[in-house]
Amino acid sequence: MIRTTVMAAVIGAVIGAALAGSAGASTPGPVCRTECGPRLERDCGSLRGKARRQCRRRLIRACKQTTPELACALGADAGVGGDSGSGRGATGGSGFRDEAVQAITELLGNKLVTTESSDFFSSSSITKTEEMRLCSSGSVVLVVTTVTSTTGLGDISSTFDDTKTFDGTWRVRFVGDAPVLELELGEPEARQLAITQDDQGRLFLDGARAELEDASQVCGGTPAPAGGNGGATPGSGSTPDPAAQVTQALAEHALILRETNAGFGQRTTVIVLCGSGRYVKDVTVSAAPGQVQESVGSWQVQVEGDQPVLVLTDDRGGAPSRFVVGADAEGNVLLNSLAATDGDPSAVPGICAQI
Repeated sequence: MIRTTVMAAVIGAVIGAALAGSAGASTPGPVCRTECGPRLERDCGSLRGKARRQCRRRLIRACKQTTPELACALGADAGVGGDSGSGRGATGGSGFRDEAVQAITELLGNKLVTTESSDFFSSSSITKTEEMRLCSSGSVVLVVTTVTSTTGLGDISSTFDDTKTFDGTWRVRFVGDAPVLELELGEPEARQLAITQDDQGRLFLDGARAELEDASQVCGGTPAPAGGNGGATPGSGSTPDPAAQVTQALAEHALILRETNAGFGQRTTVIVLCGSGRYVKDVTVSAAPGQVQESVGSWQVQVEGDQPVLVLTDDRGGAPSRFVVGADAEGNVLLNSLAATDGDPSAVPGICAQI
């Protein structure tokens, strides 16, 4: 296992100025409840009962350990490398932020990050474990396991397990002057986990201690170096990242699928994959002329087993669309075993500029 002190040491070296104010910080609970009001409402407002209390405790705990700015920012005021204002010293420049974002991204790439938090009540306890597989290709698989234990009459104990799995994309960005790990999982709002460290240099995500393990084999290759070529260094003998290679091959292309079904006529699917990670998909059926089903959102390539899979996550939510990516004997792209033809490449930049 890779100890989190290694990560924290690099974070301290690269963004020490940004995190210096949070090391050993302690914010009073009443201040956190007031300053974190908008974040508490956004993340916990739709929950009820124990889930709501657990959500609020997690954020308040993170705030008390650091500051409201680090733990409870909503993320609307700054992006990667963005400058949220002048006069902030070393942490305010875009060059500094770019360097920090790049360093943390490289350290988190192809890692399995695990956090655990527990809440105890008079007759029960809730333990939540979150495992995030952060691949250097930009894909993430999040597995959340919640174990609820209760004790009733006569010391009779019951334990309930609940596991949920999400997939999407991840990135490191700055919110104000603080780094966060942002997860796009097809939910209405991206999850933002404040990256902090305590006075002993240990890494925390939203106030929960984080442990790291290598996930290069599961992700399908070694982390791609900055400005590299899809995870492989020429002459190094390292294994290329298949997801990164397929992503590079598909980006900035318009793919057209045509299939004929009895009773529905010809179904035509056009998928435009932008280099920014955005996509638009239009589906038309000859039996219903003039009607177009449109989907707009984010795309990524994941490796499942030894097979690359194109995942389209609609901004409106719902289950992502998945296409197994392959090639026929002539080298043509196959999506779910259907041959895909190339659309007009000159139209792609104009479409991508609008989404």
